[in-house]
Amino acid sequence: MQKKATEAQFFFSQLLKLQQVDQPLGAKYQALDALLVQLFLQLTEKERLHFSDRSARIAFLSHKEDLSRSVQWRIYQIIKRAKWIRRKELEPTTGQYASALKTVTFAIAALCHVPLPEELRAFLPSDEEEEQEDRNPFPIKEGIIEQLKVVVLQIDAEQELIICQPYGEGYTDQLRLRYNVPEINAQFNSTIELMQDHFPAGAILQLLHVLVEESGILLPKRIILEPDYLVDVTSIAECFQPQGASPYLFLLKKFSVYENSLPLMLGNIANRFLDLLSKNPKLGFQEEFKKLFSLNPLGFADFKDTDIRKTYHEAKNHFINLQHIILNEFPKQGIERERILLEPSFYSALYGIQGRLDLWQPPAEGDDKALIVELKSGKTFMPNKYNLNHNHYVQTLLYGLLTKSVYPSYKSLAHILYSKLQEKPLRLAPSTQFKEDEALALRNQMVMMERQLAQLDQSSLEEYGLLHQLGPAILPKASGYTARGLEEFEACFSNLSELERRYFIAFCSFIAKEQILAKTGVEGNDRANGQAGLWLSERADKDEHFELLAGLELLENNSEQEPPILRFKRTENTNPLANFRQGDIAILYPEMGQDDNVLKHQIFKGSISQINAEELCFKLYSPQCSGSVFEAAKSWSLEHDMLDKGFTVQYQSLFKFMNFHPAKRQLLLGQRAPQKSSAPQNRSFMQPYLGEDQKRILNKALDAQDYFLLVGPPGTGKTKFMLAQMVEYLHRNSQENILLLAYTNRAVDEICEAIEEVGIDDYLRMGSRYSCDPRFEHRMFSVQTEALASRKDLRATIEKHRVFVSTVSSMLNRPLLLKLKQFNTVIIDEASQILEPMLLGLLPHFQRFVLIGDHKQLPAVVLQDKEQSAVKDELLQSIGLRNRRNSLFERLFEQAQKEGWTHCYDQLQHQGRMHAEIARFPSQFFYDNKLLELPKDNPIGDWQQQPLPFRPMPQASALEQLLAQHRLLFIPSQSDYQGNSKTNEEEAIRVGELVHAFRNLYEQQGGGFAPEDLGIITPFRAQIAQIRHVLAQYNMGYEQCSIDTVERYQGGARKIILLSLAINMSHQLPAIVSLSDDEQVDRKLNVALTRARQQLVVLGNPKLLANDPRYAALMAWIKERGGYFTP
Repeated sequence: MQKKATEAQFFFSQLLKLQQVDQPLGAKYQALDALLVQLFLQLTEKERLHFSDRSARIAFLSHKEDLSRSVQWRIYQIIKRAKWIRRKELEPTTGQYASALKTVTFAIAALCHVPLPEELRAFLPSDEEEEQEDRNPFPIKEGIIEQLKVVVLQIDAEQELIICQPYGEGYTDQLRLRYNVPEINAQFNSTIELMQDHFPAGAILQLLHVLVEESGILLPKRIILEPDYLVDVTSIAECFQPQGASPYLFLLKKFSVYENSLPLMLGNIANRFLDLLSKNPKLGFQEEFKKLFSLNPLGFADFKDTDIRKTYHEAKNHFINLQHIILNEFPKQGIERERILLEPSFYSALYGIQGRLDLWQPPAEGDDKALIVELKSGKTFMPNKYNLNHNHYVQTLLYGLLTKSVYPSYKSLAHILYSKLQEKPLRLAPSTQFKEDEALALRNQMVMMERQLAQLDQSSLEEYGLLHQLGPAILPKASGYTARGLEEFEACFSNLSELERRYFIAFCSFIAKEQILAKTGVEGNDRANGQAGLWLSERADKDEHFELLAGLELLENNSEQEPPILRFKRTENTNPLANFRQGDIAILYPEMGQDDNVLKHQIFKGSISQINAEELCFKLYSPQCSGSVFEAAKSWSLEHDMLDKGFTVQYQSLFKFMNFHPAKRQLLLGQRAPQKSSAPQNRSFMQPYLGEDQKRILNKALDAQDYFLLVGPPGTGKTKFMLAQMVEYLHRNSQENILLLAYTNRAVDEICEAIEEVGIDDYLRMGSRYSCDPRFEHRMFSVQTEALASRKDLRATIEKHRVFVSTVSSMLNRPLLLKLKQFNTVIIDEASQILEPMLLGLLPHFQRFVLIGDHKQLPAVVLQDKEQSAVKDELLQSIGLRNRRNSLFERLFEQAQKEGWTHCYDQLQHQGRMHAEIARFPSQFFYDNKLLELPKDNPIGDWQQQPLPFRPMPQASALEQLLAQHRLLFIPSQSDYQGNSKTNEEEAIRVGELVHAFRNLYEQQGGGFAPEDLGIITPFRAQIAQIRHVLAQYNMGYEQCSIDTVERYQGGARKIILLSLAINMSHQLPAIVSLSDDEQVDRKLNVALTRARQQLVVLGNPKLLANDPRYAALMAWIKERGGYFTP
């Protein structure tokens, strides 16, 4: 209780401060809303629950603490009004604000069980003075409710009742739901049992076909747990085997490592043939088979000659069968090639599922019959009564539900096409409600299994829950691949040491939490809704967060071609600052109204192949038989997509690591010291401007036997000099094969540029050409191998190239390369931005690895907060694993320092990017005074000590005079309460004045001013828009200046940097800060400051910034040096 009293005092003090500041009512109202967010987050932080929605958290805590429904309802009114205020749809009255203040005060007191403080009472209206609003009761009456979404408050197992509350911000009534009712919902008992054990409150349920009894008790026929967590249809179906159905097969699949096999290859080939022959059934087999080689070169290269011959004959059989079926059987079933859609995708938040069909034909005009065809390349095995494999049948049932969810008036008829079979290859899959319910109940168990995985790190040391149970005993009659997989997992897990087992569990939990958050979002103020935001977020919110490209008009339709590309024009309805770039995976859907979203249409998945200020090109994953589907809508929307595969590869990487030789595991877990070289060398390098310190570190890195960790602070040349010189030396003086990796495609471009500058131009780059700088496209593996027609030629090409370049993600998705080629050394740039599980399955493949990074710059992007990802296990802490959000690079570096393994790490100290006056602050506060200018004997560093060259004219403004004298400036601003909370008009205007002043100075000097030399960094995309608007008014091309967030600037630099912090309220301060574990380094501030070469100007509200020690130190530093400018 003492802790709650302390928390209450904090929140009450914040309310008092709010009353004492002079702000518009709209800003104060939003501050109340932000305080509410913080209140509910703080009071539920110790709960072992994940709340995907703010209303779910409020409902849970209100029920737990017995908060009155009246106060709860008034809290929801605050939330709604704050949203309207942000959108400028409401200007609150004094009465509305006073009522909101009273609500928040009462909520704090009630939830923390403390009395109202007297000093606040004076600000609260009496009941007579307060504007009264009626609470609307939930409209429930006897009969049928087709759909009802609720939040679980309590499960009464004795009465077999669930106490719940309507989902959302409109109602606070408590409802009662009866479960375990035979012939109605007893098949969902397993869901409720799991909820009792692992999720007894706070869960969201979708109730379908709900019978309301006279007593008001709800009897739903279907219960969908966490419906906004979409599970892939295929993942559910694969849990159904002839021997029975088990959600543990879903868990096993997470750890199943990719194997290149003939059945898998034939499945992909058959799917391609279906797509091609659906468009043109008269194609020839020989020509199409030759093309397959370039589509999966690594797969074919991995096969033996006998496998290739077998693939050829089997593929020919599939081709002939499919050709016959499309020409003869499809017409009999009413399938018309001109109307079918290939590989369409659908989302359903009604059933909590998503999927991509092989073939779908919507109804003809005046009809309601839709047709589904699912292709299977294998044989039937122990089929059901419809002569279909159990998993295939379940898959089509769920596809039927999926399409019906999007198009309720359609009646789906599903077929399974067995392309290997001659006799009756096209088989009807009739729908049965019992089997649908069984599949949906198993889907619920899978969702709960994800929750259990996420909670594993909170289990006692004696229990390992799910993972301990994953073995042959759960499916004793399993055979073949499934049985082998269960046996392998059990053998691996049981043979791990105690440390390894805890490590494995900790990261399984971490990955599960990340996946849950990526799907259903991070609840809280200004947080994202994850994938569910595609339908939960309103259009205005998406626009505000720059997550939507709407109003796109189709200019060119090449959806029937290879590659299938659509070209769109941006319009006045397209947000010019929407946060999309080339290579992003995305979802395309038609705009039929303001409320349209991905749940209301078939969606098209693909990636952005080109994008600029006027147009964008969208590459579909699959060509279409007819492009007419894209001609039907006048306007289109594009939103970001997310793939479960990114999490699956982390699970697989983790499991692969646990199967490597114990010595490799011990090395990465810090149980074995990296070996020292018995014969250190003093090598000669080609770069003439290398300093002695750089040469020394290069020699240490090349001497490394196991690994080397290179810390590269800003501007120290870690890629251009160090990485490039390592590769050049190895390429020239050895026969080593070298793999170069980085986290982002932009960093991979920089690697390509760096190694080409040292004369290495015979490398191969893995990945997609659409994510590659055009300068390096000719080095893409796909380009270099597209003309090859034999396995022998392909293997020869792989063999002769010694240097390969890739992103980590591309390499994880192309594991066959590591099977086909033995690499000696891997060098990974940006290693401090890569999560530990992503590297674990890669690094043991190599004789040695070099990790290059800087853990004092931006870390990996992690959705869970520091508390959730923190490690409390003392055994894991003993190997330096304190927080799973940190990189492997950081853990190994800190352990090497602690153990005194000086031979395996070092830090660059001389930077050539920044002038000395700019570098001194980050050097002192972030790098212990070890970020130095280039040595005096290095001529390329002379400019770092030079004074500014400007001689302003007598009539120059005070601002120009100051810019001519100081390299580092701070310009104070006031809070801006008039517009968007993430914009500051005063700062934007001042940025315009600064750009203009710099132009004047440069022109007076006679050097000319290039807008590209000036960069503007700001935390919020809304402020980017504000600044662009101001710069455009000068009509002098200033908008050509690079304006972006700090995350987009890492790795880049400009001659001049303007940093507009644009915070208007104190609760925004944490959003612009990213602290290291010891809280000494603000990594965002470090990156922002160190982007500037010659001059740096910081703009912000000094009163708000002073609340952060790092910003307070920066302002004091600048003030001491005369750079604090007050206009």
